Amino acid sequence: MKKIDWAKIENEIQPKKWVRVEKGIYLVNRTYHIKYSIKGKAQKETTGIRFNGIKDTNIGKVRDILTVKKNDGIVNKIPALVYQRTTFEDLAADYITAAKNKGNDLVTAAKGVKHLAEFFGGYKAVDITTDKIQAYIISRQKIFCANGYINRDLAALRRMFKLGLHHTPAKVQTVPYIPFLIENNVRKGFFTTEVYLQFKALLPDWFKGAFIMGYFLGMRVEEILNLTWDHIDMEEGLLRLEQDETKNDTGRQLALNLFPDLWAAVQTQQVLISQYPKCNLLFHHDGKKIVDFRAAWDKALLVIQGHLTYKCRACNEAIKIDYRQMDKRKGISCPACGAVKMRREDRIFHDLRRTALREMRRAGVSEAVAMAISGHKTFETFRRYDITDGADIKQAAQAAAARHAEKIAALTQEQPEPTGPNVVNLSAFRRKKSA
Repeated sequence: MKKIDWAKIENEIQPKKWVRVEKGIYLVNRTYHIKYSIKGKAQKETTGIRFNGIKDTNIGKVRDILTVKKNDGIVNKIPALVYQRTTFEDLAADYITAAKNKGNDLVTAAKGVKHLAEFFGGYKAVDITTDKIQAYIISRQKIFCANGYINRDLAALRRMFKLGLHHTPAKVQTVPYIPFLIENNVRKGFFTTEVYLQFKALLPDWFKGAFIMGYFLGMRVEEILNLTWDHIDMEEGLLRLEQDETKNDTGRQLALNLFPDLWAAVQTQQVLISQYPKCNLLFHHDGKKIVDFRAAWDKALLVIQGHLTYKCRACNEAIKIDYRQMDKRKGISCPACGAVKMRREDRIFHDLRRTALREMRRAGVSEAVAMAISGHKTFETFRRYDITDGADIKQAAQAAAARHAEKIAALTQEQPEPTGPNVVNLSAFRRKKSA
């Protein structure tokens, strides 16, 4: 290929003048244009690529574009151009399609795409770099979004790029480095026996059975509220969940009649079958599915502790609110910084799951059996639910102290003097020597 005299070309650049660089490539007002023919018809157009001087000519990119045009727009022949043309919207569309084909929750997938699209909408995939991703993180943190929510969005973005990388032909050349944030939002709440009895007495009858089942079996609230009588074997006293009915695609069989409170709640629901013959749900509210129980839950909390507890996402200030005395029209805001982004810090239904697993472990149930009951797949996740409190630590310290005291006492007990042919009595030896 003939060497290009860039210095000469730069001197020839004038407004509206087509300066020839090489065959099919021209400079007009320091912007590259191309000329080519398709089926005998002459074509000319701008590439949008600027001539930035002799040290940065961008001629390689222009040659690639001209080659594509000459090949009647068959882009797949030049992967580099595929990467340049892939947009965020292309990756997002593939991500939603993959989630749909895999049977994942489309609402959750769409929510992650929505947040990312507000920032990366219109971006080319090659322009989504680590710097841009860090700018996205900062923009989310400015509106006090928790690290966990941001990480879910970043995981969706990483999944988009991996799908693009594995596509045939590949839509992206590489997956950018994505810095995930540290999450320290592991909840440690659980129900003591006293609080369980208080809640059970205060909750309405239509939700009491679901609460009791969560306390003893540690099931997820969605699993409990979706139970039907098809899952219950009253003769054997068992509850059976099929593989496709659980979060982790693991079937489970749980005993109901071993817990008197729970079995009584199930029998109470059985009595209601005649009143609501069209309803096949195990737990329901007047024959209709229980969708929202927050009002009943908060009412019980207010009676037990006198307030609801929130934490400000901006300054981490704890706020105690009594809804019975506040002006609901003004809403909730932080008295320290005025922010309105809050998160609940009170007991939630999922704390019952932690409570059940905690009680199983303290009753001597092995981790493997407890995981089979709860439906956990990994020991790492399971151990996050095995919560300890001050009483557990104190009890462990007392046991360790008692054990240590026993060993000290055993060592300090008076031992008989050793005897034998090779043993010398030092006291007798000293008395004999002094005499």
